[in-house]
Amino acid sequence: MKKLIIALVGQPNVGKSHLANALSGSNLKIGNFAGVTIEKALAVFTKESYSIEMIDLPGLYSLDDFSADEKVTKDFLMNESYDLILNVVDSTNLERNLSLSTQLMELNKKMVIALNMDDEAQKEGIEIDAEYMSQLLGIPCVKVSSKTKANIDILTKTILHISDSEIHASKLFFSDPIEIELQKITTFLDEKHFHHKIYSNRSIAIGLLLQRKHIYALMHEFPLFI
Repeated sequence: MKKLIIALVGQPNVGKSHLANALSGSNLKIGNFAGVTIEKALAVFTKESYSIEMIDLPGLYSLDDFSADEKVTKDFLMNESYDLILNVVDSTNLERNLSLSTQLMELNKKMVIALNMDDEAQKEGIEIDAEYMSQLLGIPCVKVSSKTKANIDILTKTILHISDSEIHASKLFFSDPIEIELQKITTFLDEKHFHHKIYSNRSIAIGLLLQRKHIYALMHEFPLFI
């Protein structure tokens, strides 16, 4: 039986824990992360030929770790071993939620986006074209409702399919002037033979241009201007 470790990530109040219970059959168990009092929710279950361990990480708005919860989630994503990110977003508030999704895309991990609360979105007259969104981002996007359990089976099949597939490069692109600067930084890192265990050199370049603190801190440990 294959083992699959899923990091469940999303902003606060997007229904992550509710969705985790829907996927796992209410197997979510609560504990604490080592060394801190922050809750760790874990579900272990089987689907088809997979033994799945799903870790429901504390909600966060970004990877800039402004709070203790955000730091725990960022540290897990950057330092722990896992196979796939399941990014849960609120379908009624996509613009705010996708700001975190774009940061997760930089981690160069297999990823699926669960467009949760689709039932609420429909009540508000919001119709999301999940297929077009998948093509645009290069990441499978599945409309679901943890409340009604709509499309939970489709989400599960998508997760298992992506876990068996090759990882694809992110479709995170910017305007031409920014892409030129990104290429300059990426080329410089390549020439210095710099390689990070999680971030690609392009992701490092994006983080530097966006002045992300965790990327600055990371690069501080690797002086390259010698």
